[in-house]
Amino acid sequence: MASGFNHGEIVPPLQEYASHSHPSTSLESILASWPAKLCLKCASMTGTSKGLQELMSRDGYVHFGRYDLKKSAEMGCVFCIFISDAIDPDIWEDHDDPIATAIDPDIWNDYYDPISTQKLSDSEYLVDNEDGVGELKGPSIMTAQPGEDKPKRTKKISISCFSEDLFTPEDGNLKAVDLRHFKVGYRSGDEAVYYPDAFSTQFEGFTNAKEDKYLNSAVVDGNDVQFSFDQLLLPLSFADESVVKAIKHRLNDCDLHHKSTCPSKMHLPLPSRVIDVEAIGNGEELRLHITHPDELGQYAALSYCWGEPPHTFICTKAMLDNPSMIDWSHLPATIADAVTVTRSLGIKYLWIDALCIAQDDDADKTKEIKYMGKIYNNARVTIAAASAQSVQAGFLNRDSRGDLPLPILFPEGGYGKLWVRSSLVLPAEPLDSRGWALQEYLLSPRVLYYGSRELFWKCQQELFVPVLPSHGIYPTDSFSQAHVRLPANIFDIASDHVINTDDFWIWVQAAYSVRDLRLFDDRFRALGGIAEFIRE
Repeated sequence: MASGFNHGEIVPPLQEYASHSHPSTSLESILASWPAKLCLKCASMTGTSKGLQELMSRDGYVHFGRYDLKKSAEMGCVFCIFISDAIDPDIWEDHDDPIATAIDPDIWNDYYDPISTQKLSDSEYLVDNEDGVGELKGPSIMTAQPGEDKPKRTKKISISCFSEDLFTPEDGNLKAVDLRHFKVGYRSGDEAVYYPDAFSTQFEGFTNAKEDKYLNSAVVDGNDVQFSFDQLLLPLSFADESVVKAIKHRLNDCDLHHKSTCPSKMHLPLPSRVIDVEAIGNGEELRLHITHPDELGQYAALSYCWGEPPHTFICTKAMLDNPSMIDWSHLPATIADAVTVTRSLGIKYLWIDALCIAQDDDADKTKEIKYMGKIYNNARVTIAAASAQSVQAGFLNRDSRGDLPLPILFPEGGYGKLWVRSSLVLPAEPLDSRGWALQEYLLSPRVLYYGSRELFWKCQQELFVPVLPSHGIYPTDSFSQAHVRLPANIFDIASDHVINTDDFWIWVQAAYSVRDLRLFDDRFRALGGIAEFIRE
């Protein structure tokens, strides 16, 4: 992202936008200290009354063409980057491509009159000019201007919030409409095109629900309307107190109301070893607890990616004999975050394979791995560190790169923040490709899935829902592998649900085959827990 960003260098002819109702220096001064780097073209869409008026119209707000959009994105405008990443490249199909015309200038000459040809460096490129004159720069360079009596094919991005609801009622009172969806298409000549398919995209705009709601006015199709944007909660830190409170609520609600599908036993047999997160005796308040046979309790289990070796923070046979050898002051970030979550939920114990299995003892690994299915099955909750690429990465810091503030002009003057975010896809998370994680996810009665953008809850009744109401609309159908509900009797609940093992194993093989395993010997062990439960 370039430093010394100069908005005027990108969009010098925007005085008409910025000067409407407020002088250009007002909006520019706001941008100087704005938390996101924006060009004046983007800021004027919502930061001026003229821009808002066009945004509400059927044709929408006319943004940059292909090359100015690219140039502005390269200079650091985050909303131009946002649009560039979001739109389908095919939107520019049949647009005059200056690189292609260097190869076949006859096509370009259908629309432009050449002026001169010269050689320039490969680093040069074409820049759209507001007066319609463009320079084609590359290995074979042609300078041209639109030809007289020739069609103009310059496309520009068009953005619209128009809705059929934006009309005045018959009684003549202004109608207030809450908006959220932005359509992105293109303008070719005087026509705005918004395809319902892959040629256009949508994103959401919303204001902070913790701030006062405000109305703006516009004239749409000759009618006076009032509009505001939906108020939604901004994303919170995964460690925020309200998030912890919401997790506890879901745990309790599952215990009370999901008894026909989810296990509600509060105390179950503990694994051979667990980490006591409430220990006394060291600064970190952690110790490895060696359980005695039939010891009962509650524990959380961690599902995570180890990452690339070397793995230095692991349990050894010597540490099992003398747990005081473990130096808890050097916790990797993912394990430290899991400790934080476990403590915040009031759960005393945490199970982590790297610290509860002697990693230098093949006999111990063989014995403990055999029980891993049951370990996850008996856990109070499984903490899925989905976004962490390794044990060093951590998972409590939410990725906020998808949340972008635009300045929005208040009716009475001044500016607020209008947040925009794409609502079409969730990123693929590292844990989703880990072979071991499939059975850990399936056999866990409850899962907290810490993604890079959202925290999801999964139990046997609620299969993939945000822990808190989300401002994103996520296509959870795309998580089909995570949406399998296993028979309740796997969780020791009486059930008439009979699973077709042949069909189930076909599904397991398909889901498992696309995942990665670090060790060749783990191919069968990573499915052993599922196999044992189905056999029983």
